[in-house]
Amino acid sequence: MLVQFYYNHKDDSVKDLVHAVCTNTSFWGQDLTQIAGFEDAVVQTLTEIEEKGTYEVMKECL
Repeated sequence: MLVQFYYNHKDDSVKDLVHAVCTNTSFWGQDLTQIAGFEDAVVQTLTEIEEKGTYEVMKECL
């Protein structure tokens, strides 16, 4: 099921993929979009990873 979920969303924008993952209650037992700011933070971080690369974003966290 997990592989099928990601296959179904492989062409999604970052925002759409994050929303699909966060609202999938079978993954988390809850809708993570209900946590204030969480979805936006994930979208921002994944967008930065796409633009700068994982290593650069990780360095910025330190």
